[in-house]
Amino acid sequence: MTEIDNKPVRATSKTHRKISLIFDEGHGTFSGTSGCNDLAGRFETGSGRLTLKSDRSLRICRVDQKTERAVRGVINDTRAYRLSGTTLDLLNDRGQRIARFEGQQR
Repeated sequence: MTEIDNKPVRATSKTHRKISLIFDEGHGTFSGTSGCNDLAGRFETGSGRLTLKSDRSLRICRVDQKTERAVRGVINDTRAYRLSGTTLDLLNDRGQRIARFEGQQR
């Protein structure tokens, strides 16, 4: 994740992991990290719509509570997506970008 609410996301310390999500289309699941916590859940998609449902409750990280809350908000508020090349934008119910991921070329 490179942005939340149009603001850059950076690790707060050397021990913080990069925020990431990996989607398994075949199983309809996602996994990743929020910097401190591991993420896992299910997703539903169709016609540009996307909803994420976390299987784990996020514990608030003592190091970076603001980012952890923002990641939780992204998971709860995602309703659609836009994909352009290796860039994935997650959108809220008003079509506004709430998060951006920059993927890697294979």
